Amino acid sequence: MQIEDAGFSVWASFSIPQWPLSRRNRIRAAVIGAMLLVVTTSTLWPKRNAPQFAVAEVHSANPTAIVESENQLATTAELATQQTAISETIAKPSASATAASQSAASIESPEVDIAKPIDRTAELLATANRFAGKLQRAVADGDLPAIRSLIDWPAIIKKSMLGMPLPPEAVESFLQDVLSWQHGPGLDQTVVDAVQNGGSYQVLRARLVDESPRVLFRLLNSAGVFNYHEFHLEPSGDDFVAVDAWVALSGETLSQTLHRSILALVRQFPLEDGQSLDARDREYVQNLWRLEQITAKAKTHPADALHIARQLPPALQRDKSVLLARLMSAQAMGKDEYSAAVIAYRKAYPDDAAAEMISVEFHVINKDFDKALACIDKINAAVGGDEYLNMLRASVYLADGNVVRAIEACQAAINAEPELPHAFWTLLQISLDQRAYPLTVTLLEHLEGRMGAKLGDLRIAAEFKDFVKSSEFRQWDDARLLK
Repeated sequence: MQIEDAGFSVWASFSIPQWPLSRRNRIRAAVIGAMLLVVTTSTLWPKRNAPQFAVAEVHSANPTAIVESENQLATTAELATQQTAISETIAKPSASATAASQSAASIESPEVDIAKPIDRTAELLATANRFAGKLQRAVADGDLPAIRSLIDWPAIIKKSMLGMPLPPEAVESFLQDVLSWQHGPGLDQTVVDAVQNGGSYQVLRARLVDESPRVLFRLLNSAGVFNYHEFHLEPSGDDFVAVDAWVALSGETLSQTLHRSILALVRQFPLEDGQSLDARDREYVQNLWRLEQITAKAKTHPADALHIARQLPPALQRDKSVLLARLMSAQAMGKDEYSAAVIAYRKAYPDDAAAEMISVEFHVINKDFDKALACIDKINAAVGGDEYLNMLRASVYLADGNVVRAIEACQAAINAEPELPHAFWTLLQISLDQRAYPLTVTLLEHLEGRMGAKLGDLRIAAEFKDFVKSSEFRQWDDARLLK
């Protein structure tokens, strides 16, 4: 597994520089680092070249076949049955597409008639749905000011500072710089870029937790890389804004992630008499220089990074950011070190969504496919259900050589979200592997004709070298030239 390096630059990204800076500039450096940390912990999973997904980008001269499996050819009868089912699904997408459209439209909740008795639960859910509709539209339009009006960053920062005896000067300067930062690129720009490059930011559901409305989004890029954000809402004026967000890939809220980064400020503001950090934060600050060394060496000298990590106090070795940095280093040290790092993470955070996301690949490497599927089921439960996870199941089935189940999983994803192309690309890769070229043609026609894919010249794409020799390709290519 290749873990996104930036996502684990947890200390190098936000640590206060050691060269002479004014106090104001040291605060500003902490702001920049803190915002970088928010962006990196909210990135997508798996990485672009992670082996879980079979996605062929045909417009490239070297399309990527990401699944490396030992698939056995399915029987002719099995493929014929599956091809018929797929063809029927493609030929009649309107019903499922209409259902998806209606589901999206339901985000727009009707206004509550204040003259009538109000069901508090219904009112809060309606509020959450209105927020979801506004955010989804703002992301689709690339409207950064609209996005930023819906997320209360000062509230998130204040929450992340709880328990820190920082002087008012530090808090106020930090908040001012957060607001200034919003005029530049950040988390919202990362999401917008993913959507504008063929991805999506899709509302999955709204719910209440202790009468507090929350809204879950799935972030997905064009390669099938994904993450989840659940926004915590509170009233602000006549509407609601997000005052925190749970991120699946980090397994914690943004304020919890930022809390670690802001601890760097404590080094710049000596504690006054009677002030103190709690034991965990104090230990973190005392070892911050070691944490910086771990990150600095994780990529170029992973053995040294792991050695330093082992010198940390036992409690700090179980800190989430330390365990993630250990994973980054361990992946370069071989299967045994990587396995130990995954096991350590799971032991420390057994119910963590990020642990399940990491462990899918771990179990596939060890050919324990049932456990990999169980991890996906736990991810599904953690987010309250998401049919797109059938794409991850399809990848596990492919790694296990079960082509028929992989196709069924792709069909389930298509039935739920017919406008997403990822399942069609995976089916295309399967059809090429299985030499089911009539199905290949059906899928190519759908991708190019209905979904607007830019296929380019398949003759120069390595994945299609056998297909281009077939009669099916010649017939499809001739018909294509006539259009």
